[in-house]
Amino acid sequence: MSFSTPTETAPAVLSADASTTGVAPRWLLPECFVVHAWTPKTVFYVIRMIGEAMKGALAVKADKDFRTDSFLTMVSATIRDASLVIAILDDLPPNVAFQLGYALALKKPHILMVARDSVVNVKHFFPPECALTSLSNPLLHIDKHFSDIRDIRHVGYDDAKPDAPGQLLRDELGMQDAVTRRTLAEDVLCTWRTTLHEKFQRTPQGKRVFELAGEPTSITLGRPLLSPDTERELAGLLTEAVQAY
Repeated sequence: MSFSTPTETAPAVLSADASTTGVAPRWLLPECFVVHAWTPKTVFYVIRMIGEAMKGALAVKADKDFRTDSFLTMVSATIRDASLVIAILDDLPPNVAFQLGYALALKKPHILMVARDSVVNVKHFFPPECALTSLSNPLLHIDKHFSDIRDIRHVGYDDAKPDAPGQLLRDELGMQDAVTRRTLAEDVLCTWRTTLHEKFQRTPQGKRVFELAGEPTSITLGRPLLSPDTERELAGLLTEAVQAY
């Protein structure tokens, strides 16, 4: 199987009028932010597969969507607004560790993914002119290289199988927490509603926005989260509320 880096543009934050532009306003769906390294050869393919699996259910963004001088500011704000954070641990670079730690501190619902035969990319930290013929990247071992998350659930996947990311996400969203007895999908929806409440509670549209966001009770990948009527009404309310700011 051959892998290629898809050419993608950053998702729109907000359209002026969702009904005329066809671009959904921000927060119409729970946001999923993917934390990742830039060096694994399959990472952009995997992110695209995540986006396809979540289409209609969650809005997916990733590190690769931000290419500005304010990268850290934008990423931090996106993590704060996210209802789900997916950390692809392959290569284990510092940015992944930092952003994952930030998401955990905010108690964000999360999924940790590790590809089969993933490594810690030590060579990446050396300039090209360095002769590193005797140095090889060690296989990623969570207990050894990232001991602070050894007790946090992390799941492996086969990055050579196109359906592996989607199947992993379906399995994880259905996982039930041993303490709260809630599934990860339910936690994602709860986080989304909390975000909507915080942002729109003081707007005239806020009460109805929160009512509509309460309609979905689960997330089924491959199916739209919202009914067409709910999506249309919620999109209009969010657009009105943001334009009124």
